[in-house]
Amino acid sequence: YKFVPTKGATQSDSPSNSVSVSQSAGQITNGMLVRPKTNLPVEAISAEGVLAKLDNWTTNHQNCHSKLETSFPGGSLVGKMDIYSYTNGTDEIITKLKAEMFSPAMKFQGVKENGKLRVYFPQSDQMIEPDMTRMMVDMPSMAGTAMGAKALLKLAKSSFAESAGDTEVVTLVIGSEKLKIPQASGDVTMTMHINREGRLLSVDQQAQGQRIITTMNYISFDRETIMHEAPVMPTGKNTVTNKTLVQAMQEEVGLVISKPLRTKI
Repeated sequence: YKFVPTKGATQSDSPSNSVSVSQSAGQITNGMLVRPKTNLPVEAISAEGVLAKLDNWTTNHQNCHSKLETSFPGGSLVGKMDIYSYTNGTDEIITKLKAEMFSPAMKFQGVKENGKLRVYFPQSDQMIEPDMTRMMVDMPSMAGTAMGAKALLKLAKSSFAESAGDTEVVTLVIGSEKLKIPQASGDVTMTMHINREGRLLSVDQQAQGQRIITTMNYISFDRETIMHEAPVMPTGKNTVTNKTLVQAMQEEVGLVISKPLRTKI
């Protein structure tokens, strides 16, 4: 496992701290984890323990602004996302997000509160409330935030975890039927990298022959700053509950593609 941290990962991190990943833990081939070569000693550990540590770090950092970048293994950028989580003065944590996808360009934003996630797409002007169980496939970087990382273990048909140096890695293999994916077969594999404190460093996902890698960059842990910078969701929109995130994104892409280009005369 080869990571390139710019600074340490403690609760006293400054807003500019970031951790990027230059190599993943490996990839799944015929149900087996094929690892890159490493000189670090590898030790098998508990998958439940790794996910519990991740949840614990999230609980201790309820006010957090993180930037995510998702790319293909070759480096081509798929999209960027900002996630803003903060306490609202009660026991509830509000999580807001704004995302930008590329090729074609598309933007959307969302909010998770009162146990529900709502996502708004500006081109189609629609607000949807997707099934939380499907979040791991539709938006893997939000899965832990939306459900709790340890909750993902209940969906897994198999899991394994290892530690190497200062990094712990957990891999979950989940059948598509568990995630209610229509017209899909095979397994969904998610590999999460954390440091010894439980801070999420990256998410590596493989599904239906495609692999994407999401890296994390932590910007701020200050509640007031996060609340001020978090996006504001539009009001007065009817919420659609029978549509998946992928379906809404496909509709948004269709509108972006069909939108006429503006030219100056």
